[in-house]
Amino acid sequence: MIVPFFIGYMLRIPVYYHNLLIISRYYHLISRTAVIIMLITKCTFSTSNWRLNRLGILARIFARSRKTSLTIGIVGAPNAGKTTLANRISSECGNGTPLGVVSPIPHETRDVVALEHCTITDQSGSLDLTVVDTPGIATTVDYREFQSHGLSKQQSIERAKEATRGVIKAIQSLDNMDAAIVVVDSSEAPFDQVNWTVLGNLEARKIPLIIAANKSDLPNADPVLVREAFQTDIIPISAKDGTGMNELYGCILSIASM
Repeated sequence: MIVPFFIGYMLRIPVYYHNLLIISRYYHLISRTAVIIMLITKCTFSTSNWRLNRLGILARIFARSRKTSLTIGIVGAPNAGKTTLANRISSECGNGTPLGVVSPIPHETRDVVALEHCTITDQSGSLDLTVVDTPGIATTVDYREFQSHGLSKQQSIERAKEATRGVIKAIQSLDNMDAAIVVVDSSEAPFDQVNWTVLGNLEARKIPLIIAANKSDLPNADPVLVREAFQTDIIPISAKDGTGMNELYGCILSIASM
């Protein structure tokens, strides 16, 4: 008796039937949206397995619509560890070709270098990643800084010119990125004009970003301070020893699903 009564009731009130059709049609979208909101709102600063699981769940929810390829830039201040991170991704996901030379001298990377066909894989499939290593972004370049690293005055002046051109190239390269990893040196105070300049340029272009608090292997590293400075989730990593790389890859896959 329940079924006939229900059918009769729906026939007498067509608007309810119409609403039911709408709910039925969009049930999966509503369900997915509800789960996504729950996962995102519960996302806190943590390196726990539970957070990794949330990233994996988000990736599976969006598996049908996830991009198959992504160009991601590695940006940040000089000597934050950008090239070390790019080389790490190349060795773990690409063909192992170094994207650049790592040096304690600032602005060692003075040109934009890209490596195609790095592959990140999860339960939902593979992502073809193009990694772009960029020169360090700086608000000022002083040739005397290079002299303090043993370069002659003439060498320092030439390097300062190249570094200035590199900053311009780094900013211009943002227009060709689908997403960006902002590398912050967690062993230094994050309250730096350069970091805000980088974030401002990315946000102005509406480029999705991940903040990676690098050098977490150092005893004076403070990823929590980085999080507090930017008031957002960050990923503590060590590009040198590989700590946090799995979580970083999970975040990249989540961005590809957006």
